[in-house]
Amino acid sequence: MKIAEKCAQFVKKGDAVFLDAGTTTYEIAKLIRNISSITIITNDLEIARLLIESNVNLMLCGGNVQKSTGSMVGAFANQMMEDMRIEISFLGAMSIDDQYNVLTPTSNKAVLKRTICKNSNQAYLAVDGSKFGKQALMRINHLSDYIGVVTNKVFSSEEDRKIKQMRINIIKV
Repeated sequence: MKIAEKCAQFVKKGDAVFLDAGTTTYEIAKLIRNISSITIITNDLEIARLLIESNVNLMLCGGNVQKSTGSMVGAFANQMMEDMRIEISFLGAMSIDDQYNVLTPTSNKAVLKRTICKNSNQAYLAVDGSKFGKQALMRINHLSDYIGVVTNKVFSSEEDRKIKQMRINIIKV
């Protein structure tokens, strides 16, 4: 909730916002659904269901449904997001390795998340501390590719030094 609350503070009237599939982004959706004149694009069916009754301009990213997560992935989703220019995006990740690479289990998700990050004026990674120090098959990008990483992770002094060296903007909650 604290991660979602911090993320919601960055959204303003008139923004085009991408919300990635996930539980934290669902909480962000609940907090921003009453901001006037915003457009929310999502690949998450539960977020779309939540927002269907709101006043936001809602766009659902099309593609194949990954039933285990309720998210849209694949070539159609990738193509749609390739053509979009988004003011602000909030992305999640399955894991972040010790070199601060952001990882996911499938190539479809990696391509989609990479595209969204590239096409966002402000891309934030919203991840809790449990995601750090873990592996997954596909590299999306690096923590330094985000304007900010909103997290509750407590870093050691050695990790803090490394993060500063890599110019990673950690937003602690």
